Amino acid sequence: MNKVYFNNPQRLTQLIGANISVIVAGRRTGKTDSIAAPFVLRNMQRMPGSTGGIVVPTFKHGLTNTLPGLFAAWKRWGYIRGVHYVIGRKPPKTFAKPIIEPAEYEHVISFYNGSCAVIISQDRPGSSNSLTLSWLLIDEAKFIDYNRLKEETLPANGGIKSHFGKHSCNHSILILSDMPQTQKGSWFLHYKDKMDTEVIRGIEGLVYDIWKLKERMKSIKASGKDVPKAMVYQLRHKDKQLNQLRSVATYYKEYSSIENLQLLGENYIRQMKRDLTPLTFQTSILCQRIGIAKDGFYSSMREKHKYDASNFEYLDEIAQSFYGDENCSMVNVQCSMLISNGEAGSCFAESNLALGLSFHA
Repeated sequence: MNKVYFNNPQRLTQLIGANISVIVAGRRTGKTDSIAAPFVLRNMQRMPGSTGGIVVPTFKHGLTNTLPGLFAAWKRWGYIRGVHYVIGRKPPKTFAKPIIEPAEYEHVISFYNGSCAVIISQDRPGSSNSLTLSWLLIDEAKFIDYNRLKEETLPANGGIKSHFGKHSCNHSILILSDMPQTQKGSWFLHYKDKMDTEVIRGIEGLVYDIWKLKERMKSIKASGKDVPKAMVYQLRHKDKQLNQLRSVATYYKEYSSIENLQLLGENYIRQMKRDLTPLTFQTSILCQRIGIAKDGFYSSMREKHKYDASNFEYLDEIAQSFYGDENCSMVNVQCSMLISNGEAGSCFAESNLALGLSFHA
């Protein structure tokens, strides 16, 4: 089994598994790689056939930042593009069907078990209209227009209760950003006031109790004895309690880039202090609240003064090139072989074990 390294922010976010998680962290703390990627993977696995949304400020940002980070992490964990998932095209017939099939697959990630993730870009008005979503990933939240998010996307996160109502990850939201410098970009900071620390402590206690109980059961099995039924019932009861707490929990945390010092090294922090302005270093690296500027540098700027003219035709061409990286002919052969031979399930299970993640309901 290959061990996977997670730093404290990454590990705690996964273990807490709150229904709403807001992580404000400095650059290079691994927000996309090891917080967003496990979040999306967990939801797609725990809710087969569901549809989620990946919200990005611009389509360009999604193609150059968010998606490559997700795919790179999944590849390291054994989930291969073109075998376990496809993007930007109709999935192979060997894949399970989603509960609500997308009208088109142009900007959709399709998983082997029927789960989908729709890329929702705020520079394309109405890109979340008529969607029924079971989870949301909101990346680079300080650049997200909250009014548009509130009006267009959040109402779509209603999920399908008849299928996934028992899961704590149904309707879940993960918000990621570094520290904002403007009032408009700070819309997500109020989640700190919504976090119930007693609920979070309860989750932490249950996670530890479950781990301790599983270790005892493992030890009993290793000695050649049968695990007592009372212990099995106790584990089920604690799992149920954990699921209930997670389903109502809001988790908010702020971290500086120093949390990832073991991978970044001290030279990176010194270089950023030298190269960045003091304000940017304080917010983007140290994740400090320095007092939010009321309206930023241009205090009189309003929406009517801005000009938005993305060349969507060009971006679509880039997207098709990006989506088309996989070898389609090889994909169908590999996928068919895996699923027909019953090897796909074991491959996915091994990936979960390698991650060291416990995807409780």
